[in-house]
Amino acid sequence: MACRVGCAVVVLATIGCGDRMARVSGLVTLDGEPVRGGGDVRATVFFNPVGGGPAGVGLVESDGAYRLATGGKDGVVPGEYNVTFTATEIIRPEGEGGTPIGKRISPPRYATPSSSGLNYTVEAGGNTIDLDLTTNES
Repeated sequence: MACRVGCAVVVLATIGCGDRMARVSGLVTLDGEPVRGGGDVRATVFFNPVGGGPAGVGLVESDGAYRLATGGKDGVVPGEYNVTFTATEIIRPEGEGGTPIGKRISPPRYATPSSSGLNYTVEAGGNTIDLDLTTNES
Protein backbone atom coordinates (compact mmCIF):
# COMPACT_ATOMS: atom_id res chain seq x y z
CA MET A 1 0.00 0.00 0.00
CA ALA A 2 2.78 2.45 0.92
CA CYS A 3 4.48 1.72 -2.41
CA ARG A 4 1.28 2.57 -4.34
CA VAL A 5 0.88 5.87 -2.51
CA GLY A 6 4.55 6.70 -3.02
CA CYS A 7 4.36 5.82 -6.73
CA ALA A 8 1.24 7.97 -7.14
CA VAL A 9 3.00 10.94 -5.54
CA VAL A 10 6.00 10.50 -7.87
CA VAL A 11 3.73 10.30 -10.95
CA LEU A 12 1.77 13.42 -9.93
CA ALA A 13 4.96 15.34 -9.22
CA THR A 14 6.33 14.35 -12.63
CA ILE A 15 3.28 15.26 -14.71
CA GLY A 16 2.07 18.19 -12.63
CA CYS A 17 -1.43 18.81 -11.34
CA GLY A 18 -3.17 18.94 -14.71
CA ASP A 19 -2.23 22.50 -15.71
CA ARG A 20 -1.22 21.95 -19.31
CA MET A 21 -1.16 25.63 -20.21
CA ALA A 22 1.73 26.96 -22.30
CA ARG A 23 2.75 30.58 -21.84
CA VAL A 24 2.58 32.74 -24.97
CA SER A 25 3.68 36.35 -25.30
CA GLY A 26 5.10 38.54 -28.02
CA LEU A 27 5.14 41.87 -29.80
CA VAL A 28 2.61 43.06 -32.39
CA THR A 29 3.96 45.35 -35.11
CA LEU A 30 2.23 46.90 -38.10
CA ASP A 31 4.54 47.96 -40.93
CA GLY A 32 7.50 47.62 -38.55
CA GLU A 33 6.08 49.83 -35.79
CA PRO A 34 4.68 48.51 -32.48
CA VAL A 35 0.89 48.59 -32.30
CA ARG A 36 0.16 50.83 -29.35
CA GLY A 37 -2.80 49.45 -27.40
CA GLY A 38 -4.36 51.06 -24.37
CA GLY A 39 -5.95 54.47 -24.00
CA ASP A 40 -8.48 54.87 -26.79
CA VAL A 41 -7.07 51.96 -28.82
CA ARG A 42 -8.40 48.46 -28.20
CA ALA A 43 -6.00 46.00 -29.82
CA THR A 44 -6.56 42.29 -29.28
CA VAL A 45 -4.83 39.07 -30.36
CA PHE A 46 -6.87 35.85 -30.58
CA PHE A 47 -5.30 32.37 -30.78
CA ASN A 48 -8.08 30.14 -32.19
CA PRO A 49 -7.40 26.39 -31.73
CA VAL A 50 -7.47 24.53 -35.07
CA GLY A 51 -9.28 21.59 -33.46
CA GLY A 52 -11.86 23.78 -31.71
CA GLY A 53 -12.14 24.90 -28.12
CA PRO A 54 -11.75 28.19 -26.28
CA ALA A 55 -9.54 30.83 -27.83
CA GLY A 56 -6.57 32.37 -26.08
CA VAL A 57 -6.91 36.15 -25.88
CA GLY A 58 -4.32 38.85 -25.31
CA LEU A 59 -4.76 42.61 -25.02
CA VAL A 60 -2.00 44.61 -26.67
CA GLU A 61 -0.26 47.03 -24.31
CA SER A 62 1.06 50.51 -25.07
CA ASP A 63 4.45 49.08 -26.13
CA GLY A 64 2.93 46.51 -28.52
CA ALA A 65 3.41 43.56 -26.14
CA TYR A 66 0.72 40.96 -25.49
CA ARG A 67 0.35 37.92 -23.23
CA LEU A 68 -2.32 35.25 -23.76
CA ALA A 69 -4.88 33.93 -21.31
CA THR A 70 -7.67 31.40 -21.77
CA GLY A 71 -10.61 31.97 -19.49
CA GLY A 72 -9.12 32.75 -16.10
CA LYS A 73 -5.81 30.94 -16.76
CA ASP A 74 -2.57 32.33 -18.14
CA GLY A 75 -1.58 30.75 -21.45
CA VAL A 76 -3.14 28.32 -23.91
CA VAL A 77 -3.13 24.55 -24.36
CA PRO A 78 -0.18 23.49 -26.59
CA GLY A 79 -1.25 22.84 -30.18
CA GLU A 80 -1.98 24.37 -33.58
CA TYR A 81 -3.61 27.80 -33.80
CA ASN A 82 -5.06 30.19 -36.38
CA VAL A 83 -4.34 33.69 -35.11
CA THR A 84 -6.42 36.81 -35.63
CA PHE A 85 -5.88 40.42 -34.65
CA THR A 86 -8.09 43.48 -34.42
CA ALA A 87 -7.40 47.06 -33.41
CA THR A 88 -10.09 49.68 -32.98
CA GLU A 89 -9.78 53.34 -32.06
CA ILE A 90 -12.56 54.58 -29.78
CA ILE A 91 -13.76 57.99 -30.99
CA ARG A 92 -15.50 59.89 -28.27
CA PRO A 93 -18.14 62.50 -29.14
CA GLU A 94 -17.34 66.13 -28.50
CA GLY A 95 -19.22 67.78 -25.68
CA GLU A 96 -21.76 66.20 -23.35
CA GLY A 97 -23.62 62.98 -24.13
CA GLY A 98 -23.40 61.06 -27.34
CA THR A 99 -22.19 57.55 -27.95
CA PRO A 100 -18.57 56.68 -28.67
CA ILE A 101 -17.94 54.91 -31.96
CA GLY A 102 -15.21 52.53 -33.01
CA LYS A 103 -13.00 52.97 -36.06
CA ARG A 104 -11.06 49.91 -37.24
CA ILE A 105 -7.37 50.74 -37.55
CA SER A 106 -6.08 47.26 -38.37
CA PRO A 107 -6.22 45.69 -41.83
CA PRO A 108 -9.51 43.73 -42.12
CA ARG A 109 -7.81 40.56 -43.41
CA TYR A 110 -6.32 39.90 -39.95
CA ALA A 111 -9.77 39.74 -38.33
CA THR A 112 -10.73 36.23 -39.50
CA PRO A 113 -8.83 32.93 -39.31
CA SER A 114 -9.49 32.12 -42.99
CA SER A 115 -7.83 35.31 -44.26
CA SER A 116 -5.26 36.24 -41.60
CA GLY A 117 -2.54 33.90 -42.83
CA LEU A 118 -1.31 33.67 -39.24
CA ASN A 119 -0.82 30.04 -38.21
CA TYR A 120 1.37 29.00 -35.29
CA THR A 121 2.26 25.96 -33.24
CA VAL A 122 2.37 26.53 -29.48
CA GLU A 123 4.78 24.23 -27.66
CA ALA A 124 4.69 23.28 -23.97
CA GLY A 125 6.49 25.79 -21.74
CA GLY A 126 7.20 29.37 -22.79
CA ASN A 127 6.62 30.68 -26.33
CA THR A 128 7.51 34.04 -27.85
CA ILE A 129 5.39 34.65 -30.94
CA ASP A 130 5.83 38.08 -32.52
CA LEU A 131 3.16 39.16 -35.01
CA ASP A 132 4.75 41.18 -37.84
CA LEU A 133 1.72 42.55 -39.68
CA THR A 134 1.62 44.67 -42.83
CA THR A 135 -0.90 47.12 -44.23
CA ASN A 136 -0.36 45.94 -47.80
CA GLU A 137 -1.17 42.38 -48.83
CA SER A 138 2.02 40.65 -49.91
